[in-house]
Amino acid sequence: MTKSSNGVWEVTLDLAAGDHTYKFVVDGKHVADPSNPNVDANGNSVVTIASEIVSPEVAGTKATFRYYAPDAKAVSVAGSWNATEDVMTKSSNGVWEVTLDLTAGDHTYKFVVDGKQVADPSNPDVDANGNSAVTIAPEIVSPEVAGTKATFRYYAPDAKAVSVAGSMNSWDKSASPMAITEDIWQLSLSLDPGAHQYKFVVDDVWLNDPLNTADTVDGNNVVVINGLAVTGNPDTLTVDTATALATTGKLFTAAHPTGLDTPVNYALAEPSTTVTLSEKDGVTYVTAAANHVGDVILTATATVDQVAYSQTINFKVGALNEYTINYYRHSDYDDWNLWIWPFGKEGAGVPFTSDETFTLSDGNDYTFKQLKYYSTDEKIGVIPRKGDWVSQDGGDRFIEIPAESDATQVWIVEGHTDAIYTDPSQINFEAKVKRAYADTATEITVTLSSRQWNTITQRGYGPLLQMET
Repeated sequence: MTKSSNGVWEVTLDLAAGDHTYKFVVDGKHVADPSNPNVDANGNSVVTIASEIVSPEVAGTKATFRYYAPDAKAVSVAGSWNATEDVMTKSSNGVWEVTLDLTAGDHTYKFVVDGKQVADPSNPDVDANGNSAVTIAPEIVSPEVAGTKATFRYYAPDAKAVSVAGSMNSWDKSASPMAITEDIWQLSLSLDPGAHQYKFVVDDVWLNDPLNTADTVDGNNVVVINGLAVTGNPDTLTVDTATALATTGKLFTAAHPTGLDTPVNYALAEPSTTVTLSEKDGVTYVTAAANHVGDVILTATATVDQVAYSQTINFKVGALNEYTINYYRHSDYDDWNLWIWPFGKEGAGVPFTSDETFTLSDGNDYTFKQLKYYSTDEKIGVIPRKGDWVSQDGGDRFIEIPAESDATQVWIVEGHTDAIYTDPSQINFEAKVKRAYADTATEITVTLSSRQWNTITQRGYGPLLQMET
């Protein structure tokens, strides 16, 4: 034991649950603890360590109350939910327990131990009157799926804002806000067949749906909409061009919650003289004539276990927008690519395809990596990244097609966070410190962003550093 300044000796020990006996050894002499009235027949002081108790333990509307009192004759719980006390039952380990079915809302209670009221020592929630408190959340279901509609619910009476963010809205936390009614936040979304990942964003904190018992994927909740999901088809058809269609889809049912790969067939949803379907080597092609007006609508079908499933697929018709994107790094292009997503849609990694040289504001030529991206969308997002998100350069950057145009070219530079240049002569490569580290007590190595010498002078002491890229 350790002696404090007030003459009290002290030690803290971690003991197992149960009864323990002990004595102090004072200058070699055993003495009982004078502050502990509990003494056994041999004159040893006695201390009892209670088992770790969870109380109250809430599951739905049921709350289990527990109290450790091995020597008590009777224990009950007196709560705001009932005018009479609820009798508890003692187990062999000295823990008294009762499980009650309570209504939704806030409740207060105390234990009555041999006629004396005491707060729940395992419950840190206590009201102003010293009563223990327990909250029973309403019985709610989330997600609740009916056809292609999924309803999400979250109980958070004190939250300021709750939203659903997931693969269905490009993980945009502001795209699908929930509304609160009687302490429950709720939102219904119409979703395509398939498995959709999501999380709740509660006051800017990303949380899982506590009511969704399905297995998570990459730490995210999953909601499954039954039906046929055909992916891999383009959003837009270019006129007078035969476009290959996906040969398989995934069927989502109760028997196949993760999706069953199945062949699909295509047909025109309505007869048309300006849209044709053709077959070659087991692949279906669709062609829209130059005089076609409106969307092209096809029906994809699959038959599994003699049951037919279908999905309606809409294609826009028109010319594609061309995005030419140039990216400059000061070094190390190995495995770098662009993550690109049409605004509000799913994204994908796109590799660079060529090297192009441009003259910048300093009059020097620099080589950029370039790719061309085609989309009917007039706004896309990009993030330069290494590999599959090993690292990334800056955050979201957005590129838009100018009005009255179907093409744009932009330049992106490492370290110029979130900047999009529309003219390479705008890019300023004046020397900037990229990184620095001390070699010795008197030498520092500094990497700059341009090829030039620099000298930093400390007044009264001459040159402090010399640097070169």
